[in-house]
Amino acid sequence: MLEQHAEVLERCTICHDQCAFSCPVFTEDRRTTVYPSRKAQVARAVLHGELPLNQETARLFYQCTSCRLCRRWCVYLKERQDLAPALRAARAEAVARGVVLPEVAALAARTQAEGTPWGNVDGRRNELAKEAPRTGREEVLIFADAATLAQGWEAVRAFFALARAAQVAVRLSKSLLTGFELADIGLADAARALRTETAAELVDWFRSPGAGPVVTLNPQVAYALTTWYREEGTPLPGPVTTAGAFLAGLMKKGRLRFNLAPGPVVFQDSAYQVRYLEDADSPRALLGAAFNDVCEANPSQAEANPAAPEGLAAALAPAVPKGMAVRRLAELRDTGARLIITADPYSYHALKAAAGDVVEVADLSQALAMRLPS
Repeated sequence: MLEQHAEVLERCTICHDQCAFSCPVFTEDRRTTVYPSRKAQVARAVLHGELPLNQETARLFYQCTSCRLCRRWCVYLKERQDLAPALRAARAEAVARGVVLPEVAALAARTQAEGTPWGNVDGRRNELAKEAPRTGREEVLIFADAATLAQGWEAVRAFFALARAAQVAVRLSKSLLTGFELADIGLADAARALRTETAAELVDWFRSPGAGPVVTLNPQVAYALTTWYREEGTPLPGPVTTAGAFLAGLMKKGRLRFNLAPGPVVFQDSAYQVRYLEDADSPRALLGAAFNDVCEANPSQAEANPAAPEGLAAALAPAVPKGMAVRRLAELRDTGARLIITADPYSYHALKAAAGDVVEVADLSQALAMRLPS
């Protein structure tokens, strides 16, 4: 596992920590050991047997939100290296060798007992499935991932309203996990089993008559079902897209229109949306059609600071995700926007908790549904 990333680890240990201040973990934690390059140095030392793989070294591999800002900020290498997969492999290596942090063991146990790391969300999924629009000019499958159901299920209901307006029928997946959620914290065997099971359902969907794309309200899921599935040898035979990209396509075809509202509003870019999927345009095209004043936070788009770890973030100190949300909320509020709009369940949940009653936070689908003609 870790040896597959030997070149990245070698290249990432000879710079001068140029990316340190891009790292949201270091920004909140302030220990030099959590510099991206220092984590790479420890992983390299473990790979070469220069350091033991134990609870102390393994814990360092979890001090990462997979936000990819270190890759974005790297000025040392001509070909910027991606450290996130290497650290993911280091976590898998630790688990494979029996070095399982208590936080990871707890998530594994909860998944085993309740079906997902976020608990049992079957009831919410089944309730939403009954509300989905049944008829339309085409049919799409919403990948009803557990993170969205647990942290931002209101967005699914809002997507239904937009689908009805565009005459799109919707079904919800039975699968709640892609497997990537568990792979990201090192549970490779469980992730492999989930990936196989989920891929089978989605292949059946694409083979059914009239099947449209798989749509997700979680950009991490879009990345997992496309790039990660392909890398792991289980490519899907049909398109997977984010809700934002799908809705932008409907708007371009003239099937979605909005009543223009005064702003200002500001959009929070998700790491998986903008740095993994490289799509900063779809949500802005939609918001530009629904609001007459769309602000840009500093930084924004490909440079945007994360508002939350976009995953399970096992073993991060509680102060880190809390600090990320508070800091990003301040940057978003500096625009003067009265409404903060997100497009992933992690940012939505974190910003909503941090904002309280001070400023409104809405998912992209919620914000757009409010602007549908009555």
